Amino acid sequence: MTTNISRGFPVLFLPIFLAASLAGCASSPDVTKESQEPRRPLPTEAQTTEAPPAEIERIDVLGLQRSLGLDSSKTDLGYREKSFDTCRAGYGFSASRNCRRAYLADVKIQILCRDSDGTTSTAVAVADMRPLSGRTLNWTLASERGTLILDGEGFGQIAVVGPSSRRNQRLKLSVDNDFVTFPAGEARRIVTPKNWCNED
Repeated sequence: MTTNISRGFPVLFLPIFLAASLAGCASSPDVTKESQEPRRPLPTEAQTTEAPPAEIERIDVLGLQRSLGLDSSKTDLGYREKSFDTCRAGYGFSASRNCRRAYLADVKIQILCRDSDGTTSTAVAVADMRPLSGRTLNWTLASERGTLILDGEGFGQIAVVGPSSRRNQRLKLSVDNDFVTFPAGEARRIVTPKNWCNED
């Protein structure tokens, strides 16, 4: 005779009930099915695939000028430019990142001032002009700007690297409240009015 417990469940049937429950668990859906689906990257993994921040390029312009053959004499006036591949240039450009075509514009000028003011109908003789010696000028060419220090004979040079040609862009030179502007491709010897002359 069997003893009943828990409202009529025979003790004999308890092991059978447990065995059936375990068998039911074994036949449940395979929990490894999810692992067969493509795994989505964790947030930290996604961050590692992003491009690194752009590096600041510190260009050796003088070295680049020599490399491109633009290091001519200061008296060789005028505008010159060379296009180049940044990944082959060196001198501060990366050899593998942000490869592109760029331009080095080189402008050599001489600035003289004449002894007269206003316009004149006669040609100004060299004897009536003198160089702006040792003056510091501000310059603007397209979106680039900087300062230019003239030597004792009024010679100066501007070198700028950009994404396109600057030949047809306007070059602006200013000193104090005075300025002159002209296409960069026409830069050579510039004669300014008397108020540009050095003070004695």
